[in-house]
Amino acid sequence: MNDLREKVRRLTIALSRIDGLYERMSRKFGYKANMLWLLYSLDDGEAKSQKQLCDEWLFRPTTLNTIVKECEAEGYVTLEHIPGTRREMSVRLTESGKEYAHTILNPLY
Repeated sequence: MNDLREKVRRLTIALSRIDGLYERMSRKFGYKANMLWLLYSLDDGEAKSQKQLCDEWLFRPTTLNTIVKECEAEGYVTLEHIPGTRREMSVRLTESGKEYAHTILNPLY
């Protein structure tokens, strides 16, 4: 039991350090941390529903909506209605969004 607890503790510390480093980098370069996380979450090339992003990345829906609208206005993401749903939209990086994301994310990677 103690060995498992110690492993979980070390993993938690590592995750906390990663979060802290990303937070510092976003401040250093003048990016909003939530925007950085959105770009990071979309950097795998897959479209994600806003609900999926909120569930997986723990974005508040209002926060995510604000960031997505800002990124859409800059041409970094596109929104597409998900067929078979009433209002659900998917978010995907545009080509310029991919370039912008790589500019921001490559130093982090």
